[in-house]
Formats: sequence, C-alpha cells, structure tokens
Amino acid sequence: MQQKNLLTITSLSSKIIYVILSRIQKINPTPPITGKQLNINKLKLKDIATILPGYPFRGSIKESDSGTFVVQSFNINKSGYVLTKNLKKTELTGRRVPDFLKQGDLILTSKGTSFISSIVKVLPSNTVCSPFFFTIRIRDEYTGSVIPNFIHWQLNQCKAQHYFNTYSEGSHQKSIRREVLEQCSISLISLSEQRKFVALVEGAKNEQRLYQQLTENRNKQIQIVANSFL
Repeated sequence: MQQKNLLTITSLSSKIIYVILSRIQKINPTPPITGKQLNINKLKLKDIATILPGYPFRGSIKESDSGTFVVQSFNINKSGYVLTKNLKKTELTGRRVPDFLKQGDLILTSKGTSFISSIVKVLPSNTVCSPFFFTIRIRDEYTGSVIPNFIHWQLNQCKAQHYFNTYSEGSHQKSIRREVLEQCSISLISLSEQRKFVALVEGAKNEQRLYQQLTENRNKQIQIVANSFL
C-alpha cells in the first residue's frame, strides 16, 4: 500500500512538472538573439565595475553569536547564487573598514582550480566576503545600462575562464591578482538585449532543474516497481 501511494505521488509530481515545462516553453520562447545583429561594445571589466578585495581576516574565520556575516565558499550554490542559509557570523579583527556586500554585487573566487562568479541577491546588510573572493560592484554611471546577471554569466564562460587560467599564478594553488580581473574583456549590448539574454539563461536553468527533478521522479518510480517483484 505504501509503495502504491509513493508511486501515485511521484507520477502526479511528474505530470505537474510536464505541465510546468510546457507552459515555460510557451511563455518563454527563445529570444531571437544573434551576434551579427547586435551592437557590441568591448570594454574592460574595470571600465564598468569597481573591484574590491575580500575582508582581510587574520587567520581562520572564527564563528561567533554576534558580529558580521561572512560569505565563504560553502555559501555558493551550483547555480552561482550566494545563499543566506548557513551564513556564519564572526568578529571583524582587522582595521580595514568593511565593504559590505550589496544586492547586485558579484563575487568571484580568487583562488583555486576555477574562478567562478556568483551573484548577490538578498543578504543581511552587514555581510562581507572572505579573502577567498573579489567583490565586483557595477559603477554608478553604469547601473542603468548594465545588468549584473549579464556580467555574471560572461565571467563564467569559457573565454573568461581561459583568460583567468592563463594569467593565474602559483603551482600548488592558483590565484589571480586584482589587476588581472580588472583587465578581463567584457562585451556590452543594449539593455533590452541584455534582458532578453538573461531571461534566456534563467529559463534554461529552470528547465534544467525541472528536467533533473523529472529524472529523479522517474528513477523513484522504477525503483518502487522493481521493489514489488525483486
């Protein structure tokens, strides 16, 4: 009886996902964007954004009941978003005035095997990032013409990642200097085309998430049926 109920639930869940996917594809058709039709402006990242280093903690980051929230590597999800869940508080031990993260900021890992960009959505107002990251903040004069998600997407593409790896330093653990990040090439298109492209990227992510859930449901159904006769 329990297996039958689980099978019914997973079947219903799969049907709901199918409906959602069909509606997404109808509501959000692929925008007609081609590079040949776009007016592309090539700039350096430093032209449109200010690059800030992470807060210089002395030694390991020690958790406390009060103080300032700090973004660490485990606070980043696979989609490149900063998660508020599991944010730890700590006392700022350095003398530097903290650069608190703001909505729309990007943070980029400065050390490791890959240099991944993440985007800040909603965080407590007193949040800094660890020295493991650079903060990328769109300049005031570009806030009306640049969508942070569009820059976030570019920084994670093969071209930018190849550039970071080419100019990274170190043998045991690679790192990039702020000057290298500042010189990264960025392509700007019109605001309306940025919106279309970001919608296309976000739609693809949503579809991938739903297809993954659909696959998991189907595997559960198979296992339930298999358990009834194996």
